[in-house]
Amino acid sequence: MKANQVGQDLSDLSVPAAGSNTDVDSSVERVVQGAHDSVNRMADAAKPAIQQLQDKVNASVDSLGDSADHARKLSEDGAESLRTLVRDRPLVALAAATVVGMLIARLAR
Repeated sequence: MKANQVGQDLSDLSVPAAGSNTDVDSSVERVVQGAHDSVNRMADAAKPAIQQLQDKVNASVDSLGDSADHARKLSEDGAESLRTLVRDRPLVALAAATVVGMLIARLAR
């Protein structure tokens, strides 16, 4: 049964006799219209997936922005805490910096 259908489809696409350009034109138009319809169906089917992907990307961008703001705030808080420590206890800060420097020098050998 399928072989007959394929044969019929192929015969529909066969080149008509000379002088019947309108048959060729209409066949080409049918093929083009079928291609347009197929592309439109695929585009319509892809719309929900594209929208879902766009929503996830937007949510990720928002989350990343929030994380960057949080990291910036933590960095500012840590820097301010360090400044306060150096102002309140300069000798302890100097001793800690010396010890850290010596450890780095020893590890770098």
